[in-house]
Amino acid sequence: MYPEGVTIFSTLFTRMMKTFFTPLRTFGHSPFFGLLALLIWLSSAKTFAQAVITTGTISPTQYCAGASISVPFTVDITNGTFGKIPGPDNITYRAELSNPAGGFDSGVTNLAAIVTLVGSQGSAVVALNINTTVPAGLPLSSQYRIRVQKIDPGEDVPGSLNANGNLTFGVLITATYPNPLGPYCVGEPITVPYVVNCPASAGNTFTLQLSDASGSFDFPTTIAFVNATTSGSINGNFPDVPTGNGYRMRIVSSAPGETSNQSLPFRLSNGTLATMKANGSIYCQGEPISLAYKFNDLDPINAGNVYSVLLSNNNFATTTSIGSLSSAAKSGSIPVVIPIAASGSNYKIMLVASNGPLNGCEYGRYTISAAPAASASGNGSVCAGSNATFTVSGTAGATLTYTLTGVGGDQTLPLDGSNQTITASNATADVTLTLKSVSNSNCTIPLSNTAMVTVNPVAAIQAPTVTQPTCAVPTGTIVVNAT
Repeated sequence: MYPEGVTIFSTLFTRMMKTFFTPLRTFGHSPFFGLLALLIWLSSAKTFAQAVITTGTISPTQYCAGASISVPFTVDITNGTFGKIPGPDNITYRAELSNPAGGFDSGVTNLAAIVTLVGSQGSAVVALNINTTVPAGLPLSSQYRIRVQKIDPGEDVPGSLNANGNLTFGVLITATYPNPLGPYCVGEPITVPYVVNCPASAGNTFTLQLSDASGSFDFPTTIAFVNATTSGSINGNFPDVPTGNGYRMRIVSSAPGETSNQSLPFRLSNGTLATMKANGSIYCQGEPISLAYKFNDLDPINAGNVYSVLLSNNNFATTTSIGSLSSAAKSGSIPVVIPIAASGSNYKIMLVASNGPLNGCEYGRYTISAAPAASASGNGSVCAGSNATFTVSGTAGATLTYTLTGVGGDQTLPLDGSNQTITASNATADVTLTLKSVSNSNCTIPLSNTAMVTVNPVAAIQAPTVTQPTCAVPTGTIVVNAT
C-alpha cells in the first residue's frame, strides 16, 4: 500500500520509539525514575536547538583608527542554548569586522571578545555589548559589515550581520583628485585637496604619494607633504619618473598611520620640452624655437631613434612634424619652426621618440597667429654730407630691431603701420640699414633684410695758380682742372 521507502522508515522509527519508551514503561512503576527519565529526554532534545545571535545597529556608521565602537547584540535562548546541558557554562562571543567588500570568507578583522554565562542557561532574549577601539591600517571602504559570533565552547556559531547595513572604515583622509585626471607631464604642478574626517595627532604629516607606473605603492614616490592635523590641500610637482599609463596617487598620514582613497589610473609622461611657452600662449607663423628636450634615464630610448616634434589641433589625430633629430641621447636640443600654414587655436605640441617608442609630454593649448613683419628701402644715392634716408614699414604695434652704419649697437623703432623713416645725417660713406628682427607681445621673428644708400663724393674745382702778371686780351681760354 505504501512505497517501499516509507515502509522502511516507518519500521525504523517504530523500533526507535520502542527502544526509548520501553525503559520509561518499566520506570513507570517507579514515579521518581519515570520522571527522571522524562527530564533527561527533554534536556537531550533541547541540545539540538541552539541560541540565536542577532547583531544590532552600529552607530555611527563611519569610523577612523582609534575611534571607540560599541557592537550591540542579543542572544535568544528561548529555544536553545550554547554550552553544556545543563549549564551554566562560560560562552565566548567575538565581534568581527568583514573584509572591505563586506564578506567574511577571508580578510576578517577580529575586533574584540567577551566571556559571559549568557546563552548557556535560561530561556530569554538577553542584550549585550562588545566595546572596543577601531584598529589602524584598515583599507578605505564603505562596504564593511560587523557580526557577533559564538566561538567557544564548541563550534563557531555566527550571528546575523549588523542591522543597519554597510559601514565605512579607514577614512581618516578623503582626497579629491582632479577630474579629468591627466595626462600629466613630469614637473607639472598638482594640487590635491583632502578632508580629515577624524582628528589627527599633533605633529602629523600628510604626504601625497605617487605609485609606480603599474599602480603599485610598494615603493611610493613623494610628490609633496604638509604638516597639519586638519583638512587642507597639498601642492607639489610631479617628480622625474619614467613614462607610464598606470600611475595613481594617494595621501598617507603619519599620526595615526592612515591611507586615503586612491586616484584612478592616469598617464604621466616624461619627454619634456623645457623651453615651451606656457599653456594658453600664442605662437606666430614662421616663429623659430630651439626646444631643449629631456627623457628620464629609465625611459627606453634605443639606438637608431629619431625624435620628432609634432604639432596638432585635434588631439594628435593628425599631426605635422615641425622639427626632428636623429639621436638616442636622452637630452639635447631640437630646432623647430612653426609652420606658416598653421593658424587658429587649440594647438598642442608633443615630443615623440621613434625607437622606444614613447610619446612625451603634451604642451598646449596654443593659438597660432600671423607673425609681425617689416621691410625697408633706401633713397638710392646721395652726395657726401647729405642725409641717407631709409623708408621702413611694418606691422602696427610691433617693434623693429635694426643696425645702422655709423651708429653703434642695436636700435629699435616702434612701428605704427605707416611709412616711417630712419635717417643717417651728414653721411660721408655708404650707409647700410640691417633689419635684425621684428617682435610683438607674442613672438619675435628674425629678419635679414638690408637696404643701402650710396654716398657719392662732392665735385671739387681747382683754380689755376698764376705766377706772372696777366693782361687783358680780347679773347682767350682758361683751363680749369676739376674732379
